[in-house]
Formats: sequence, structure tokens, C-alpha cells
Amino acid sequence: NLESISERNGINFLSPTDKKVYSVGISTGGLAEIKMARSDRKRHIIATTVDLAGAEYAKQCIRESGLSDQIEVKIE
Repeated sequence: NLESISERNGINFLSPTDKKVYSVGISTGGLAEIKMARSDRKRHIIATTVDLAGAEYAKQCIRESGLSDQIEVKIE
């Protein structure tokens, strides 16, 4: 399992009313953000990173998961 303790804690901390999430430091391949989006189809996530290659990989994984409409990746 590639999920870190901080990712798991962050996902578990979300409540059903959390519809907008700002995720600083996107997880590898956007895995945590994908899980957040899958848990609530009305949730919108903005995930940031400073790693261009990591952002491109996450975008690819997010696209393949069919969640591009819910997850936005930004380089900041």
C-alpha cells in the first residue's frame, strides 16, 4: 500500500460537508486526491505541487481514473 500515514489521516479527517479541498503537496500519482474524489462525487479538489514531473504523472493517473472534472492539479 502506497498510502502514507498523513494521507490516510487527511482522508479520514474529511467530513461529508467538505466539498472543496485544497491539498498542498499532491500525493504520488494523486492517489489520495483520487480517493477523496471517489468518496464524494460532489467534492472538488485542488492539489498543488512544486514538482513538474510529479504533477504530470498525477494528471495522467487522475485522467485515467475519470476524475479530471473533480481534481485540478496546480504547480505552485
